[in-house]
Amino acid sequence: MFRKIVLILLTLIYSIEKSHSQDYFPENGGVKTSNQPYNVFINATIIVSPDKKIEKGILIERDGLVVEVGKNIEIPKNSIIHDKTGQYIYPSFIDLYSNFGIRKAENSSRRGRSSQYNPNREGFYWNDHILSDYNSINDYSFDPVKSKKLREAGFGIVNAHRENGIHRGTGSLIALSDIHTDNYRIIKSKSTEFYSFKKSINSAQSYPTSVMGAMALLRQFFLDIEWYEQKSSNSKDISIEAAIQNKNLPKIFESGGRLNLMRALKIGKETNQRFTVVGSGFEYLDYKRIKSYGNTIVVPINFPKPYDVSDSELNEKLTLNHLKEWNQAPSNLSVLEENDLNFAITSKGLENISDFIKN
Repeated sequence: MFRKIVLILLTLIYSIEKSHSQDYFPENGGVKTSNQPYNVFINATIIVSPDKKIEKGILIERDGLVVEVGKNIEIPKNSIIHDKTGQYIYPSFIDLYSNFGIRKAENSSRRGRSSQYNPNREGFYWNDHILSDYNSINDYSFDPVKSKKLREAGFGIVNAHRENGIHRGTGSLIALSDIHTDNYRIIKSKSTEFYSFKKSINSAQSYPTSVMGAMALLRQFFLDIEWYEQKSSNSKDISIEAAIQNKNLPKIFESGGRLNLMRALKIGKETNQRFTVVGSGFEYLDYKRIKSYGNTIVVPINFPKPYDVSDSELNEKLTLNHLKEWNQAPSNLSVLEENDLNFAITSKGLENISDFIKN
């Protein structure tokens, strides 16, 4: 079936208004012309949205931008016609949780046997694992190889960030286009704030030493923000000021597991933060409790692989829970959909991105 699906990357719709404005940066391609032809896809079944489908529709594209979608629309002159009879056109996926193109954090060289209590940075928050001032765009570099693999899996936009710290700073919304420069690819340099229960590998600061400690640190951080906003501090805190500046951004929390998902929902409710929480793939086990919070869950499409039951040593270690997880995990999205939970899907955790469509 998937061979008959044409995944037209409608991801540059965001910049449709850019086509009506003048580029301010020069190009060394000779005399600039605007005689770019239109690509017109006809006779396709076009899925515009979950509740809108156009049979034998027409989609007009020019220079990476969707110009018009409909049924009985006028085809412009200077058009290249592509007959897609029997095929489908879908909008691409958007991966809300990605590390695409972001340079990884490096381990601290100061780790030793003794505990470190003080932070490494001055002028910032008292705990090095709060990196609210960090902007992922500063460590971004477009990766054409990974971009191609993601597009082949149906993704057109990624929300990229650095996976490091309890407060990870901000992520960036990036279009996976090989034919454009970063002037067009970067949709939003600060798109979201990211959180987790995991400490930064940049610092050897000891606290927190547990998930409970990370929860306490987050509670304290949000209380400190409220206190700082009241002009109660005589000193400057760059981390808190960055969090205040970004407080209206959407917030994504990487929970790290089934139990930690509930903890992330709890800490969000306590601190009045509307977290979108990255789950574990086993949300079907707790869907009633998850639904009571009303948050959106980002669900990995990373199912347990079949066990080799011909291995006698492995059989001795297998439990009923292992087999139940393997059997029921693929029904996760179905359970969430049937019970009206808000969710998105992500390629997080997949060793091979091509498994995304298969799963």
